[in-house]
Amino acid sequence: MSVDRAISLYDLLEYPEAKKAIVEEDKASIDKFLHYLGFDVEAGYEYVDCFHRPLKSKSNQSVYGTRIEGYERQDVDWMQSNNASWENQVEQCTDGHLKVELAVMGQQGNNTAYVLDKAKKWKEENNDGKLKKE
Repeated sequence: MSVDRAISLYDLLEYPEAKKAIVEEDKASIDKFLHYLGFDVEAGYEYVDCFHRPLKSKSNQSVYGTRIEGYERQDVDWMQSNNASWENQVEQCTDGHLKVELAVMGQQGNNTAYVLDKAKKWKEENNDGKLKKE
């Protein structure tokens, strides 16, 4: 199984060498830069126009633009570089018991889903969901 990887062109254009490669459509240089950033370029990647949040966005607002989507490298050099994602480290773990423990440790709470679920249950328990005066 592979771990997804994505980066916005907005972010890539901050690096002069990446900007030059993109403007000149130099695939070899783009591949080299993406490999450096942790993309498994041999597995392929694609340019996708979508709403996303660039990492370097000062306002943290979603933008509609192009981002590169592919898979994270899983080679030994990358895995030992301290740059591999948590998901990739868990995925590559060969000890089954440790892998389960790491997966549980890495879970993050989803407060929005919890609140929506509570609101749905409240609405179901209170028929139409309207507050009633006592």
